[in-house]
Amino acid sequence: MTRSPVTGETPSPQYVQVSSPSAWAVAIVTAIVAIASVALSAMGAAVFVVFISFPLVTDHG
Repeated sequence: MTRSPVTGETPSPQYVQVSSPSAWAVAIVTAIVAIASVALSAMGAAVFVVFISFPLVTDHG
């Protein structure tokens, strides 16, 4: 590990562990972005299927 140029000591390991608040915030934001992207792609697929199947349903009706 690189030593800090100010104190000459190695960085505290608590910044690397998941228990740090910043890591939790990054994990939560990443999860929210992942869920949002999956939801948007699912909605996009549903809208695409509806647009494709809607004329077929109305033609037979």
